[in-house]
Amino acid sequence: MMSESHRTFLRTKGTLLGRSLIGLLFLVSGVSMLLSMGVSGLSGVLSGMGIPLSGLAAVLVLATKILGGASLILGYKVDCAAQALFIFTLLTVVFVHNNMEELTAALKNLSIMGGLLYILAYGPGDGWRIARSA
Repeated sequence: MMSESHRTFLRTKGTLLGRSLIGLLFLVSGVSMLLSMGVSGLSGVLSGMGIPLSGLAAVLVLATKILGGASLILGYKVDCAAQALFIFTLLTVVFVHNNMEELTAALKNLSIMGGLLYILAYGPGDGWRIARSA
């Protein structure tokens, strides 16, 4: 059983760490995609998957991952970032990890979506963030 002081500690430090770790995943993978493939390389990959408007989709993917991840880490507009990342991750499961060979990746993404739902339900937590709600 967890004591009230431990629960309070988790509400401040744990929520900060939790949203930062989820944000770090998106930020690092987005920056890595940008540096390794660039927009044109990612556009080619998306085009090969049959994604329409692959150039625009590539820009949206990179912006969502990088800005959404940074937003979660910084605690800025956390609700908007979590919503955008939830939708992005859902679309990734539907359009990318949609076969049995991709089952593990799909399940990992569903788990990430669960964490994003917690952020949406409970907010950024009582820990540090760049902007606090009024």
